[in-house]
Amino acid sequence: MTGIVKFWNPAGWGIITPHGAKFGDREREVFIHESKLPGGVSKLPEGQEVEFSLFPGVSPPRALTVSLLGKNAYVPIDQHRKAVAHGD
Repeated sequence: MTGIVKFWNPAGWGIITPHGAKFGDREREVFIHESKLPGGVSKLPEGQEVEFSLFPGVSPPRALTVSLLGKNAYVPIDQHRKAVAHGD
């Protein structure tokens, strides 16, 4: 699955909004902990595009693995919100 980092907390965790989910669709949001980030990465900027897998059978959804997509994958979250709101 792929998605966009919606939020990152300095305490070491964040929320991913999967592609195809409407912004604010809290049932589809995915929790991510810094321990699941690739080596050398300790935080994710809002708007970062990621690929992830889920822990099976866990609710709410939690990311099991995460990898960053694209060299310049960062998209400002406000730009992402506008794109999602307009169906882009």
